[in-house]
Amino acid sequence: MTDFQNPTELVEDIILNQEWSYQRISPLELAAEVDARWGIYRLQFYWQEEFDIFHLTCFMDLRVEEKDGAEFYKLLALLNERVLMGHFELFSNEGIPAYRHSLMLPTAQNTQMELIEHSIALALEETDRFYPAFQLVIAGEKSAKEAASISILDTAGEA
Repeated sequence: MTDFQNPTELVEDIILNQEWSYQRISPLELAAEVDARWGIYRLQFYWQEEFDIFHLTCFMDLRVEEKDGAEFYKLLALLNERVLMGHFELFSNEGIPAYRHSLMLPTAQNTQMELIEHSIALALEETDRFYPAFQLVIAGEKSAKEAASISILDTAGEA
C-alpha cells in the first residue's frame, strides 16, 4: 500500500471515469460540472494539505435574490436538520446555494478513494434530494416550512 498525499489526483481519476467536464484550478483544487437530476451542478474540490482536510462543495444552478433571503435561510435551517453529513449554505456574495462537506483523509490511497467516491455520491444525492425545495422557495411558490415538508417525504420511485 502506497501513501498518497494529494486526493485531488484521485478526484481527477473519478471525474475522468465519469466523463464529466472539469478544470484543474491548481495542484490542490479542481472543479467539475455534472448533469444531475435537477440541473447542472458545479462540484469544487480543495485539498487543505496542512490539515489533511478535503473540501467538497456542490453548487446548484440556482440564484437567491436578496428579497427572498429570509425565507431561504428558514429553509436552510429546516433542511440542514435532515442532512446526514455536511450542510447546505448560501454563498451570500453570489446568492448561490450549495452543499458543503469536509473530511479528514487518511494517507492510504485506497481508503482515500473510497471516502472521496462516497463523498461525491453523497453530495449529489443530498443536492438532488433537496433541490426542489430550494427551487420552490426561490420561485416564491412555497414557504420554507411547506417546501421542507414536501422534500423530506421519502418517495418510493419516480413519477
